Amino acid sequence: MADNKGFTLPEPVNNPPENTGTPANPPASGTLAVTPAAEQAVIGMTNTKDIAIAGGLLLVMLMVLLVVRSNYATWRVKNRVAPSQANASGWFLFLGLTALGGIPLLGFVSSALLGPLYTIPLGSLAALCLIASIATFSPRKN
Repeated sequence: MADNKGFTLPEPVNNPPENTGTPANPPASGTLAVTPAAEQAVIGMTNTKDIAIAGGLLLVMLMVLLVVRSNYATWRVKNRVAPSQANASGWFLFLGLTALGGIPLLGFVSSALLGPLYTIPLGSLAALCLIASIATFSPRKN
């Protein structure tokens, strides 16, 4: 047989210690008892599969919104709006809808990302961009 270089398996335990409901070594007063990481319930842990799916959805959403922006700007130019103003309005619409669409994507990745730390800035950015898009909506004067 091959040499195991000093590695030996421990003997099986036939009589496990009785569980009385109290830990064998109770923590001293004023100390914090830490449970092993395997026993802790991790809330909001992200999965790489969910991140990959959300990234793919984000790319598809960006492609669709770029087409929407282009068609929106073209439509505004046909309605006698200055091309620079129509283009700016289209970009504001694109940014606002992207920020608005990013909120559910964050929720898909992890429910912990739906807290106010992420939703309030994204929501305010979306509202600001959509208001700016509406503000640049007026037709040019003849």
